Amino acid sequence: MISWFGLVGSVCVDAGKEYSKADKRWGISDPTILTVELITAFVEGPMCLWLMYAIYYRKSYRYPLQFALSVGELYGGWVTFAPEWLTGSKNLETSNPVNLIVYLAFSNGVWVVIPLLLAAQAWQKMSWSAVESKLDTPIADHVGKLSTTAVLVLAGTVVTYVVTIVYVLCFYIK
Repeated sequence: MISWFGLVGSVCVDAGKEYSKADKRWGISDPTILTVELITAFVEGPMCLWLMYAIYYRKSYRYPLQFALSVGELYGGWVTFAPEWLTGSKNLETSNPVNLIVYLAFSNGVWVVIPLLLAAQAWQKMSWSAVESKLDTPIADHVGKLSTTAVLVLAGTVVTYVVTIVYVLCFYIK
């Protein structure tokens, strides 16, 4: 008798084998794919459950969590495919129309379109909330209201992005 987990695991393995016909990295335990999928499984997976809870119980943090999760998914897609594009897509099988259209374009496109829509929705709701709470006034009016932690997180985020952009421009763009 096949258990539920055995059946689900078998389906997932078969799907992975099928998809590896279009993207060879899925069949060879590629470090980039493993890294992205570990984050997906152990960070984004629990975040999805947390988001479902937030949606069901109408929690105030629903939209920031939805936005963060969507951006994380988009970033994971970028990290998965940008190295391939920059190196000539040697692991992607694009000569077969089924592989190109069904596996690479459609199945991966879903992981771009849906997070984009969810991020846009979250952004719109957060922006509307900011307008309603008068957070759209100049930052100088709120400086005294921001906690030290919030200021440090914002500053750290900006510095991280600047360093990342400089690193990419200096070492990867030729």
